[in-house]
Amino acid sequence: MNPLSYRMYNGYRVAYLCNNIPGTDQCANAMVNTADIEKQLADYLKANLPSCVNINSLGKSLLSTYDISSSTLDVTTSIQEESIIFEIDPKITLKKADATLTIPAYKKAVSLPLGLLLDTTYDIVNEEARVGVFFEVPYMLANRGKVEVFKDQPYPDKIYVLNARDSDYIFQFAIESEGENE
Repeated sequence: MNPLSYRMYNGYRVAYLCNNIPGTDQCANAMVNTADIEKQLADYLKANLPSCVNINSLGKSLLSTYDISSSTLDVTTSIQEESIIFEIDPKITLKKADATLTIPAYKKAVSLPLGLLLDTTYDIVNEEARVGVFFEVPYMLANRGKVEVFKDQPYPDKIYVLNARDSDYIFQFAIESEGENE
């Protein structure tokens, strides 16, 4: 989940979500859609969760008592306005004689306003791509301050830092620019 095209900002890699179009104020929208972000999250978890679940650590008595089988786990994610829903199916089965127990899928909602921040990001990037400028104060007023939008302009680019009201999380992204048309 490291961006390919980014700039450093306050010690962090900040992804360019709109690429410069030479000679204009506009930029080319480079955002991925929500479904792609959900897939990236699911793929990341699918690759990293197996290191958290070590069947061999269950102990010799349990391993000798049961026939334990597992296959590739399934992970799905769904980004909502105020939460992310993760569903993890570990695909682990325990067998002993005629009895079989399959570990059920696990569903967890994490309170994180990623959907709200992504919606705001889409609005900003689309406006930057269309006209080359985004007015954050009227936007925040029109949306009753649900998301605080801070714009910094480290030459030649623009950095947007978003913070949902009553949230400790920020979402930041960059707009690539030539700077001279600003």
